[in-house]
Amino acid sequence: MQISGRHKTDDIVWFTLFHELGHLLKGHSKKAIFINEGEAHQGDEAEADDFARDVLIPPSESHNLDRLRTDRDVVEFADFIGVSPGVVVGRLQHDETWPRNRGNKLKRKVDFATR
Repeated sequence: MQISGRHKTDDIVWFTLFHELGHLLKGHSKKAIFINEGEAHQGDEAEADDFARDVLIPPSESHNLDRLRTDRDVVEFADFIGVSPGVVVGRLQHDETWPRNRGNKLKRKVDFATR
């Protein structure tokens, strides 16, 4: 498994990691090739997306996402469920609960620099 530094924020890195782990744990084909051309994920890709979504923010807590109004709300919720605030912001943005330009200061930059 390989993860790039694409987008370089903690929400994308953690989602991508758990998405790829979802493929492994769900026994998806190792030979399948997927090219994302902007359409909604289906089949194995949708299942891996769902796995990552539910690992990062458990379904038992996801109903609380609609109640998050401020950055402070996000930080407190993230602390409560044990994830980075950036992960919560990424989910809020993905679900279109928050616009893409809101909460970005809570996302952490990730650097995969090699030395």
